Amino acid sequence: MILTVLGEATPAHIPRVCATLFLSYLLGLAVGAWQSGAVPRVDTALSNTTVTLFALPGFWLGLMLVMTFTYWAHWLPAFGAAGLDADGLTGWSRVADRLRHFALPLATLTLIGVGGAARFVRGAMRDVMSQPFVRTAEAKGLTAFQVTRRHVARNALIPVITLMGLSLPALFSGAVLVEAVFAWPGVGRRLVEAVQARDYPVVVAATAVSAVLVVAANLLTDLGIAWIDPRIRRGRRTM
Repeated sequence: MILTVLGEATPAHIPRVCATLFLSYLLGLAVGAWQSGAVPRVDTALSNTTVTLFALPGFWLGLMLVMTFTYWAHWLPAFGAAGLDADGLTGWSRVADRLRHFALPLATLTLIGVGGAARFVRGAMRDVMSQPFVRTAEAKGLTAFQVTRRHVARNALIPVITLMGLSLPALFSGAVLVEAVFAWPGVGRRLVEAVQARDYPVVVAATAVSAVLVVAANLLTDLGIAWIDPRIRRGRRTM
């Protein structure tokens, strides 16, 4: 019974988590890298924006997007994973309907994720740019792009990978209220329904899945850091 409830919600949950994680860090890396070398006025403006996005409650941001794009602009649907006429749609019409319903939940979680990722990337790149080996690379005559690509970006990725690994279980548990706002048929909505119905076995099972994701994310993070940082690989061989 429990596996059936969570299994039915998984196909709608996993694509949203993967898309959110990918877009959050893709845009966060771009914004954070831009901030690290931007003039103070631009850096301040982007910092205020990213901090505000990161601090916004997900359910409130979701409601604001619904009010803007559904009730004011009439561009995107607010609820569900498909329209009422989805069964009669085929081909690109069916795909477009799914994407339109997917847009607002994805935008809500991506905007919050971009805020956190950009702040972290900016701090990591600023720390690396102050290191002596970066000044040595500049003294050798390398261009700013070469210094950033060869020396700054690779070293700044180490703490970013750690944050990415910790974001995986957070996306599972932190999207509960967002999925409830958009009536998205994912694990988060099923968990809200289980809490309201006092279906404790489903709540415990969802909590156990979140705990497993934490352990798996930490393992993947360690493997990713070892792949990025050759010093860790050498240390393991020495031991």
